[in-house]
Amino acid sequence: MDAIIQALSGVMMTSGSPNDPPVRVGVPFADLNAALFGVIGLLAALHQAALTGRGQNIDISMLGVMTSMVACEPFDVLERCGVAQRTGQTVPRLAPFGIYPTTDGFIAICAHTEAFAARLFKEMGRSDLCQDRRFQTRDDRVHNAEEINLFVEQFTRSIDTSTAISRLDAAGVPAAEVRSPSAAMRDPLVLVRGEIVRLVHPKYGDLGEVFGTGLPICFSDSTTPRYKPAPEIGQDNEAIYGNLLGYSEHRIRDLIAKDVI
Repeated sequence: MDAIIQALSGVMMTSGSPNDPPVRVGVPFADLNAALFGVIGLLAALHQAALTGRGQNIDISMLGVMTSMVACEPFDVLERCGVAQRTGQTVPRLAPFGIYPTTDGFIAICAHTEAFAARLFKEMGRSDLCQDRRFQTRDDRVHNAEEINLFVEQFTRSIDTSTAISRLDAAGVPAAEVRSPSAAMRDPLVLVRGEIVRLVHPKYGDLGEVFGTGLPICFSDSTTPRYKPAPEIGQDNEAIYGNLLGYSEHRIRDLIAKDVI
């Protein structure tokens, strides 16, 4: 189960602040990512089979998948170097970098390079920080991350989210609004690409704005099938047993009569 794997993999102890209780990731990442790696393994095995003529079993561990993803950040090594494992809304090894409050919400800012930091300081009206020995280089800013994040927060707390994003975009500083799932799923960019699809119930019709997972892959020379709801029990028997497997009508009727399908 996803929550069990999240607990065992250590991912619950990577988000939040040092004294917070474990944080369960709201999206079922263990379930979803194990399936993704299963597909990757399957495609690799098919390619190998095409080259060698030999098939093979594919073994995917949910715990292994999640633990390998947690390992992409060297949490234990960073902690030995004095960087807390759980750092709240910011990432001290990159500064300024994190989530900052505005007057009406939150924004993410990633200004960890020299150029991004200089543009951010200028937009904050604090170009003098570029000459401050505490913040001149990336290593300097990382060493003084708490101080620099306070300056950034003073700026973001003084304006609303829309204004902050508009100003930072114009200045060339990577920034984004922290959106709710509801707002994110109504993004016209993901809707037009089919990465999110509007769902219509086959029996009850359009139930309002209900969205579901699309296919986040766009092919240059292929079309993707239209998404359909899950079939009712036995709905696709004829297509599967007849068209795909080649069973005769008599054999299918016999299986139905015996309650096999």
